[in-house]
Amino acid sequence: MFRRGQQHWRVEDDLLDWFYVRYKHVYLVLGLSALLVAGWGAYRLAAQVDPALPASLGGARFLLVDGIVSVRKAGHGDWIPADRRTVLGRYDLVRTGPRGIAEILFPDHSVVHVRPDSLISLQGSDRDAASGRQVAWHISAGEVFMRAAARAPVAAAPDSGAFSTPAVRGTLGQAAEAALRVDPAGASELRQFSGSTHLETRSGAVLEVVFSQAVRVDERGRAAPKVILPPPPDLLEPPHQAKVAGTKAAGKVLLTWKPVPGAESYRLEMDRSAYFSGPFVDRRGLTDTSVEVRGLEHGQYYWRVAGEGAPQVEGRFSEYARLTLTAPEEVRAALPPPLQLENLELSSTDILHVKGTTAPGTSVTLNGRRLGVRQDGSFSEFVQLDQAGHQTVAIRATSLDGGMVTRRFPIAVVAR
Repeated sequence: MFRRGQQHWRVEDDLLDWFYVRYKHVYLVLGLSALLVAGWGAYRLAAQVDPALPASLGGARFLLVDGIVSVRKAGHGDWIPADRRTVLGRYDLVRTGPRGIAEILFPDHSVVHVRPDSLISLQGSDRDAASGRQVAWHISAGEVFMRAAARAPVAAAPDSGAFSTPAVRGTLGQAAEAALRVDPAGASELRQFSGSTHLETRSGAVLEVVFSQAVRVDERGRAAPKVILPPPPDLLEPPHQAKVAGTKAAGKVLLTWKPVPGAESYRLEMDRSAYFSGPFVDRRGLTDTSVEVRGLEHGQYYWRVAGEGAPQVEGRFSEYARLTLTAPEEVRAALPPPLQLENLELSSTDILHVKGTTAPGTSVTLNGRRLGVRQDGSFSEFVQLDQAGHQTVAIRATSLDGGMVTRRFPIAVVAR
């Protein structure tokens, strides 16, 4: 906070020299200018949104901006480049470019992840065609991933979590996660990954879409039968954070994953970015559970896989795995991380309790399934095994620098 000091002038007699009057006016003008500059600076600081502030203190705000993302403010015709400090308000439009993504946090603590080549409008700029009620946001074209809070704030408006497309109006249930895709004609596809979503179509139909279901609604609001989504596959090789030996001229890597029930085929994406905003490998309809990718340069890559059930309808993508293609000598120099197991026992017929410690930042998998590792390196999870009978489980730890260690244990699973 700035203060302007007071300067008291002492006059010795009644006759003021004209120089004294002139300087007094100059000081007065300078003081007023300082006040104006300080006020403008305070206004600019107040106008900037601190990313650490909770959304309940204001409207929607960006959590993430990557690539080309533009905003058109309500009542204005020009699109302006967006960043995390761009203030979002009622009736604003958000547009992502071919490799642009954005993540928006709403006052009800829900999050909308906007994928490339998408257009959404915020806070009631569109109404549902069937009910005419206000919505928190509307998607005209493109794809978003949305996640509702486990518990909405007490002060949240009744319809604050509602959304719409040209064909449907929907509301996410608590802690729900779903993907929503809208084609240029206005047809919509909702894929439910957790929780449930309540939908009202343009034709007046009411639907409840629950976990692992997908539904398509055409531009007229007519809903097709719901379909079941396959679960996300577990990635096997290379494991997350692994280093892979390869030549600079023609590097290659073999990617493998587990088959999942209900998947007729698979979709593989590979990108230089963990956001997958512009994957250079995007293969659909894969019937094998392994793919060799050739022509890679040295560096870091990210890959993920989704199962495809009904035609052109894919389930949730797996967690991404990061690999580093590098020289063979660097792979050999990577040191394995520590891996200590404190408990490995069946807690029921097919549920295995695995507990142990490793170095912080290490990735730990059991038969390819990623385990949650705490900041101190400890882990404790219950994992359902895929098959009954005598088998061997593999616990693998991969450090941040690519070092790897694998432990194998025999297990006998009693059939139900």
